[in-house]
Amino acid sequence: MTVIVSQYTPEGIVIGADGMRKDCNTKSVESLTARKLFSAESRDVISAYGWAGATALYFADRLPFSFVEASQSTVRTMRREYCGFPAYVENFAKAIYKKILEHCGGNLNPTPAWFLDGELARVLFVGYERDLPLQMEVIFRNKGGMVIQPEVSKPRRPSKDLKIFSGSNDVWLRLQDSMFAPSTIKDGVEIVRTYIQACSDHCDVYFDCQGVGGHIHIGVITPKGFDWSIPPYGCER
Repeated sequence: MTVIVSQYTPEGIVIGADGMRKDCNTKSVESLTARKLFSAESRDVISAYGWAGATALYFADRLPFSFVEASQSTVRTMRREYCGFPAYVENFAKAIYKKILEHCGGNLNPTPAWFLDGELARVLFVGYERDLPLQMEVIFRNKGGMVIQPEVSKPRRPSKDLKIFSGSNDVWLRLQDSMFAPSTIKDGVEIVRTYIQACSDHCDVYFDCQGVGGHIHIGVITPKGFDWSIPPYGCER
């Protein structure tokens, strides 16, 4: 389980994630400092995104396909686009899907048996089109051994509540009475950090907290740009 949450404030949007990554087959811990959040900017969009689910597709007859590496190369090529937030995310989804097709033709066979029909990976985008705060989600699915066209949500204004893109509902039920709509980025960072830490602390208590832990990293998006509040391990502010 990966924890990725975001919190809107009048000053900006906070997004955070845990740092644990496990091997999909052995379930052994691969890293406690995995980076799951990244910035993405164009000429009229300032945003950040985070991946949940599979970080890569593994094959028996070729190199893995990395969602993280594919997304990083994609956002670099999109820096000069001028299309607005919704079209930016839609173009991102199309580009990742095209890279999957180029890598394997969309065919997941032969792959390890854990690739059953259903969701493979999904990504949350939060950010601004000029001064307008927005959020969108993209889901990549497997059906009959084939990666199908990604599902792209409609753009929405972020609510004042904590957005749990991937995380524990049990932990939220424990904390929700103490959570409040933050008025500052500082308060938003503390809410995000508290929730992720609580998921980590309950990794042996709740099923949906299993696999959560490691270094918490938190980013902040404003209409002026992206910055780290708590950087990933090895990343400068």
